[in-house]
Amino acid sequence: MYYANIGSISILIRKGVSMFKKNWSQLLVYVGIFVLLIMAVIIAYKIFTDNQQIVAAIIGAIGAVIAVLFTATSNQYETRKQRQHQLKQENYKELINNLVEYIHKPKDNERALAKTLFSSWTVGSQDVVISTQELINSVREDKSNEVYIKIDSGSVKKILLEIRKDLEFDCDKLKETTLKGAFSTPNPPNPEGYLSD
Repeated sequence: MYYANIGSISILIRKGVSMFKKNWSQLLVYVGIFVLLIMAVIIAYKIFTDNQQIVAAIIGAIGAVIAVLFTATSNQYETRKQRQHQLKQENYKELINNLVEYIHKPKDNERALAKTLFSSWTVGSQDVVISTQELINSVREDKSNEVYIKIDSGSVKKILLEIRKDLEFDCDKLKETTLKGAFSTPNPPNPEGYLSD
């Protein structure tokens, strides 16, 4: 009977460690509480060895306390994760909208894309931030054509795949596709951007 309780407690500890990967101080508090509760069980067992019902009641109460702490922490963790996911979705929606405008008219829309990129630094994944910055830098450095600004479709695709990956969507089949036909090459003399290979 006691071994089953210890086994279920060890499962709770493993789940707790995975939840607290970035918040070690909170984990240490819970471990401290857990150690104190285990000590209370040992002391209760030593004192009430003759009365197994009292020991079982104490173990049950300790299990209930641990379950309440774990549930509260788990709910708080899930709420925080949902809010972060929502902020990412909002940021990525704005990033994609500005990226489309940037592809059409890079000179006119660089500031809006840069502003969204700046916002991505707070809620977006590191890969999305780096890929977007690389795209902006590559367009700034491309001095080969004064009329048309060539935007590499591979760079845009990389950003979109990084966004999908961060939002936990499948990307396997999309890695083999191309964005080449998504935007047409502009007709002169309007200085617009276009996707290239």
